[in-house]
Amino acid sequence: MQVGMINFWQHAVPGLDDQQFVQEELQLATMAEDLGFDFLGMPEHHFEDYSMCVDNLQALSYVAARTTKLGLMTAVVVLPWHDPIRVAEKLILLDHLSNGRAMFGMGRGLAPKEYAAFRIDQNEAKDRFGESAEMIIRALKTGVIEGNGPYYTQPREEIRPRPFKPWTQDRLFGVANSPSSAEQAGRLGCRLTMFVAEHIEDLMPNIELWRQTWRENHDSEPPAPLFSDFTFCTRDEQLAEQARQQWFPKAWNLVLDHYDIQRVDFAQIKGYEAHAQRKERAAYADTQVWGAPEEIVDAWKRRLEIVGGTRCRAGSSAGAGCRTTWR
Repeated sequence: MQVGMINFWQHAVPGLDDQQFVQEELQLATMAEDLGFDFLGMPEHHFEDYSMCVDNLQALSYVAARTTKLGLMTAVVVLPWHDPIRVAEKLILLDHLSNGRAMFGMGRGLAPKEYAAFRIDQNEAKDRFGESAEMIIRALKTGVIEGNGPYYTQPREEIRPRPFKPWTQDRLFGVANSPSSAEQAGRLGCRLTMFVAEHIEDLMPNIELWRQTWRENHDSEPPAPLFSDFTFCTRDEQLAEQARQQWFPKAWNLVLDHYDIQRVDFAQIKGYEAHAQRKERAAYADTQVWGAPEEIVDAWKRRLEIVGGTRCRAGSSAGAGCRTTWR
């Protein structure tokens, strides 16, 4: 099992200066290697305190200069908001800067307010993502990018510096919390990545859809998926219970607010129909992982028994003790 930390950049401390906040987040990020994490992930979000990491590739280059073995994962680049050629260039450059430690996580985003700010029709998101992802993955593997689709007409160009390390399945990740995204990840040959907000049994249909699509398109067995939680690690039972009853629900409320889960009718947005099903706030805490280190490992092992396979990756969206992503 490999374990990573997501440096979420969530600013929820009234009165804390943004400059101090950014410095503290970077300090936490550079601690990940010494704390024994296998990889560090950074998200992409804009315009709100929910998450202020507006350019994870730029931020990860900072961490690359201050670490030597830590995997550096975009969690994720929201492809419909970017020109594919620029994403490919930045990923390859990060790989050179980090001596081959870059990990490419990709997604299509969910928050309507972010799509509106970038002046992109969210109904186009699924198709934009698929077209862009194919171009970028091909460019990472060949060093050449081109495309003739309806959204990204790209003349053939060689990217410099060229890729120097193979972009294998261990370094390509596709976020999928809906059937359409799971199918896209399988077709593209990306490791399934899921932000856990439901019981693992309820996620199995999407996991199996991803596996089936992978086998149909790649004539091989799919790798292990990656799961991301808000994880609270402490041996203090009282603190752990406080996290379950108070802090996890608070974190989920922030998710609901940022993504307008209870206000937007996602059934009317092409490719997002699965998000029309509202999730209960009270149940969210019971899907996360908390407690002493051995309790957390046991919880992940129980998941592995349900998911199947011989190994898995786990992404922790919180640090040890009482430090959580929502600060």
